[in-house]
Amino acid sequence: MRGTTNAPMRCTARALLAALALVASASAAALDHASVQETQSALQSERPFALGVHDPIDVVFLVTGPDGQRVDNARRLARHLVREGEAPVRFHLVTDQPRASVAEWATLHLLSSMSAEGLALHANFSKITHGPGSIYMWKPLLQWLLPQPRVLVLDADVLLVRSVHELWAEFDRFGADTAVGMAREQAPSYEKLKPEAGVNGGVQLLNLERMRDPSSLYQHELRRCATGACGDIGYLGDQTLYSIMKDRTPGLFHTLPCGWNRQLSIHFWAHKEFRSRHACPTSCGLVHGNQPKFKNMIRDMQAAGRAPQCDECRRGLAELLGPSNKDASLQYSAKTVLDCCCAGSR
Repeated sequence: MRGTTNAPMRCTARALLAALALVASASAAALDHASVQETQSALQSERPFALGVHDPIDVVFLVTGPDGQRVDNARRLARHLVREGEAPVRFHLVTDQPRASVAEWATLHLLSSMSAEGLALHANFSKITHGPGSIYMWKPLLQWLLPQPRVLVLDADVLLVRSVHELWAEFDRFGADTAVGMAREQAPSYEKLKPEAGVNGGVQLLNLERMRDPSSLYQHELRRCATGACGDIGYLGDQTLYSIMKDRTPGLFHTLPCGWNRQLSIHFWAHKEFRSRHACPTSCGLVHGNQPKFKNMIRDMQAAGRAPQCDECRRGLAELLGPSNKDASLQYSAKTVLDCCCAGSR
């Protein structure tokens, strides 16, 4: 995918960009209430960011099961996050089995080492989840496994176009009782909740100190939901749990600017509110490849030590979609990738 682009490829890329522009024009929609709030918040809090001035940060990946490729994916993302001239990043792999090679790049944390209290809560949550939901439910319980005061939890299918330290700086915007920072779900997945409640679990800023405080509102709500009082959590696990908790207790959550979790999923493409919910007014910092068609491309773009270049994104999308692809939904997601990759080169 990388290397010199020949003439046919340039033509393909130009044709793709032209098609994406038409899709963008046709799908433009007014921003919803949540997006307007994000714009206002971002404008009010903008401040210069200086590289290399922050303390080291802690990034967590969750990997379960025997598939070694998932560990390789986490390591690839770790290399992608570390940028020259920035403060150190310490990596942690939370997993269900020993993995000999991990010590070279991350601290290993076995789920079996979680406190009895955390394990008991997870057992309760496993009864009200299905599919992979019980795996995801380890994330809201990390305060009983990790000693760190704060961590950033990332899915492996993300692409950083700005510094991870800028994302970490969102902790500075937490309120006095805030325990979790997440971006809103950019699809109408949680229509039964308030529009601002639905969140996406691919990027999580967790204040573990507040999450482990036994007298905190977070602990109260977590334990309440573990009894089944919040209903069935389902196959999305932590994402649904957090959305339900935010609907009831919004003060526990800081809403990350939507640009820090720019989602590619088109699962609700046909929904009348898809475009308004997906719209994002803030500058892009991270692309989340939560659309199966784009996952391999996102991983290929995770270059060690740097953000992807605009031309690399154009070439990757041209190769992925091909010159004859007329799927408007995939072209919509492709435009999202280009907007993120190429914003600084215009």
